[in-house]
Amino acid sequence: MKILTVASPHAVATRDVFKGHLKGLKQVLGDENVQSYDIIKRFNIFTHFTEWLTEHVGVEVPRAMASNMLAAEPVFGAAHCFGGQIGERADV
Repeated sequence: MKILTVASPHAVATRDVFKGHLKGLKQVLGDENVQSYDIIKRFNIFTHFTEWLTEHVGVEVPRAMASNMLAAEPVFGAAHCFGGQIGERADV
């Protein structure tokens, strides 16, 4: 069984919880069966972009839409590319 773990933004869970889950899964299933996808960098870029939209364009992105746009495509793509190297692995 292969597992893709996705780091959540801090509003959902803290970074230490993500790293703990990742470490535990690797111990049980082995490094080759557990891959991490760190969404924090994408989250930060998206946050800055939505702030820029509000400040310079006058468009406010609804919170529900923001969370859906943030996660949908990259996680789906990462799951389908699991066989190869995806993104950066989290240091645990």
